[in-house]
Amino acid sequence: MKFASRKPVFAACVLLASFMSYAQAIPDVFETVQTSEPHAYEFAKQCVPSFDEATFRNMVSQSNPRTNTAVRPPDKSQAYLILSFGQLVCVRMSERKYPLIALDVFAQTIEFGQMAKEDLLRLRLDLARQLATNGFATALVLHESGNASQLVYMLNAERPTKFFYHLNFVRKGEFAESAFPRVYRTGGDASIIARGMPFEQVKHFAVR
Repeated sequence: MKFASRKPVFAACVLLASFMSYAQAIPDVFETVQTSEPHAYEFAKQCVPSFDEATFRNMVSQSNPRTNTAVRPPDKSQAYLILSFGQLVCVRMSERKYPLIALDVFAQTIEFGQMAKEDLLRLRLDLARQLATNGFATALVLHESGNASQLVYMLNAERPTKFFYHLNFVRKGEFAESAFPRVYRTGGDASIIARGMPFEQVKHFAVR
């Protein structure tokens, strides 16, 4: 009985330690360089060491500005490159083989205009940690009215160049705060940004 009672505590400690390590690794912005810059290939090589210069030059010359091209090494635990609109983006990976999403990528997805900046930063860091751990993330944001917004973010497994997001409005009494590890608060409403035709709630990592 004593050993059984300690298992949840041990699991929680492991998860907390994992989150702490990701907190140190999650960047504010992705490492980027323009393909026109002289050191662009050196940047690409540093991100993906197996990437040869001939392939790099060909990829840049043949790239379509309307699409995102991802270059991944065979080992999916290693960093990969995204080429988009003449810009190279290096995406680092977590120990769980999920991307470490830069915090600024969460801008212009689900917004809380009246949330304190410190709380917004904590929220986005929390989401990035969850994505790095599980490939998806969720959070609950309470409004002054007593209603709440449930946020869901999910990575695209086939094309690791974007994530999808969803906002679910729930009324007071229809949710349990205890079901969420962390709960955030805001004085205002939530808004969600959609893109493309037809509109999708999706954000490409390399597009601001």
